[in-house]
Amino acid sequence: MNLRARLAALESQLAGPDDIVLDFADGAHATIALNRRKNLLDVFRGVIENPDSAEANLIRRSVSSNEHGSHMIELCRAAFLTDSPEETAVFGSNEKSEA
Repeated sequence: MNLRARLAALESQLAGPDDIVLDFADGAHATIALNRRKNLLDVFRGVIENPDSAEANLIRRSVSSNEHGSHMIELCRAAFLTDSPEETAVFGSNEKSEA
């Protein structure tokens, strides 16, 4: 494990109990900090209202998240942040794929 990966692992352990930890395909992690003024529903609303925000882009690039018992970030990613043709086909297109 290289130094960068070790630092990322330590940072993810330092996240607060209510923070959202996003995991990326390259093994990196990012944290969306939550507090009394900003909760999970605020993040959800922010993604819906501004899908080009920094948080929405982080969620879009992430492959999984740790939200302590909830799946709101996966819902955001699947419902509001799918923009590739392959993802659109998976989430509701009536076209048949040619195999």
